[in-house]
Amino acid sequence: MNDNLLGKKVDEILDIGEGVKVLLFDEDTKMILSNLIPHSRFLESDYFLFDSIMNKRRERIQGITCMVAIRPESIRWLIEEVSNPFYERYIVLFTNQVDSLMLEILATSDVHCVVSEIHEIYIDFFKQDDFLYTLHAPKTREHMSLSGRKRSIDGIFALVMNLGRIPTIKIQTEDRHLMEDSETLSTRLAGLNLKQGGTLIMLDRAFDLYTPLLYEWRYQSLLHEHADYANGIVRIGKKSYSVVDDPFFNASKFKDIYEVSEDIKGLVKKVEFKKKRLHNFIFDDLEENTRISRQLEAHLAQHGHVMKACLRLKDLSEMEMNVLKDNGISKAEISECLMRKDISVIERCKLLIIYSLRNKKNPIDEARKYPDLMNEVEAFMGRHPLNVPIWRHYGYRFDDDVDVKLGYQPAIKRVIRHWWTNRLDNRCFLTVRESENPMDYIVVYIRNGVTYSEYRVLCEYYNTAMKGRSELYVVGDVMVSYKDIMGASS
Repeated sequence: MNDNLLGKKVDEILDIGEGVKVLLFDEDTKMILSNLIPHSRFLESDYFLFDSIMNKRRERIQGITCMVAIRPESIRWLIEEVSNPFYERYIVLFTNQVDSLMLEILATSDVHCVVSEIHEIYIDFFKQDDFLYTLHAPKTREHMSLSGRKRSIDGIFALVMNLGRIPTIKIQTEDRHLMEDSETLSTRLAGLNLKQGGTLIMLDRAFDLYTPLLYEWRYQSLLHEHADYANGIVRIGKKSYSVVDDPFFNASKFKDIYEVSEDIKGLVKKVEFKKKRLHNFIFDDLEENTRISRQLEAHLAQHGHVMKACLRLKDLSEMEMNVLKDNGISKAEISECLMRKDISVIERCKLLIIYSLRNKKNPIDEARKYPDLMNEVEAFMGRHPLNVPIWRHYGYRFDDDVDVKLGYQPAIKRVIRHWWTNRLDNRCFLTVRESENPMDYIVVYIRNGVTYSEYRVLCEYYNTAMKGRSELYVVGDVMVSYKDIMGASS
């Protein structure tokens, strides 16, 4: 799978403006653009200076073009900039639609006539991986507010603009906020002169609370859970590693950690072979040798870091999966585990919640027996409603004949399979908008966060059943793991 949704637009952005250029950005667009455009491509396109539009200590430079890439919400910084310009001319790239009144204020403030062009580029989201996008910056809870919901709709609108076709919109039933947001989006789309096609399915995280609570055993998910992994960068301690366009990572990200261990052994042998050729004075590809050596160094560090967590959590993970699979885990075994002080409060709480939900018990009632867990369980229940009817029809499944830790299949896989085979249950999904050619593409949006586990199973289903006949895009407000959903990252 190769995501080229924004490839042409990136080329167009880099071609705008002549001569030597400066790039100004806001806090979000710095991250949005760095995820899409390598620094080297900016340099090749004659950009020589990069800075924040909020930095007022910049040096004034005449005779060059300033490209300003900002979200519409940052227009006040642009108004201040053009009223007292640092550069000779400005070309403005807004990430989304701009209010006409704000444009009038901008024009009035441009007393020096330095703004030469204004573009709406519709890149109001963060690319996390191929066909995987988030609508909010990492480690933020902004998406839970009213303004956060508006931003999510803005991001989905921008994505649809890039797809170039107005989709059918289906939402999870009995969710008032999803209904309001989908109607707002539908109204905005109705005014566009675009073809019809594709489907947008909008869900809330509450439709499946099991998946983000579970430990994952695939490489990409493990990096997200146990390292600081976001926007294509893995940070471990003081070191950072980019996995963007990393062939080893792309080949291994959906594999379980033990398969990755074998792949790393293969990479070690490859590096050793290259070194032998150098010792024999065979200098066939020094650049390739350096690249592979750096790749090995990065993945040895990343693999070693997550492997420590795997060894520590192996028994807990197996217990959780066996609870869900109903493999005979007794209440006494659960109770013994919940009283162990060598296991963190967060990890014991999520086990209690998984056990309670699977056995149709109230987690708060169960937590009364374990006073040190009560506060965390009550906080979880306050954040996540459990009265979502879709649970009864679209639940998880297990693949048989594999390790129980690897057999879990999130509920979203059944949702997309039923959509693709025209079997979506009308008791669970409401159609807000009908469009022609609904199978052209599918955007799966999960409000309040999507997991890398869900991204993986959607990609795997796409590759086996849909590839070449449709397009898949996975969207969430943010990426979440058990630490996020339990509130440990707040």
